[in-house]
Amino acid sequence: MTSRALNVALYRQLLRAARGFTNYNFRDYALRHIRDDVRAASTLEGEKAQAAYRHGKTQLEMLKRQSAISAMFPTGKHSMEVAVGEVVPTVHEESGSRFDEFGAKK
Repeated sequence: MTSRALNVALYRQLLRAARGFTNYNFRDYALRHIRDDVRAASTLEGEKAQAAYRHGKTQLEMLKRQSAISAMFPTGKHSMEVAVGEVVPTVHEESGSRFDEFGAKK
């Protein structure tokens, strides 16, 4: 039987792994999904609770892999992450591309 301390520790690890995504949409989706799954599993008991814990462990490993891949291919900030009045360079400006976002030569 899984204890409350193990469940809380797993929940915190899942949240930490989800925050590793560089893309706002992926990160927000993962956080929302984790919260929903934990809420649903909080009422389970016995074998179903243990199965939910094992599922959480596999999800943690998957999140770690996906966030590592996400870190390899960074993107610009999402509009939800930008402060009001902050000027953010486009992906093309960051990469030093000789082409604008429409493919025309600069």
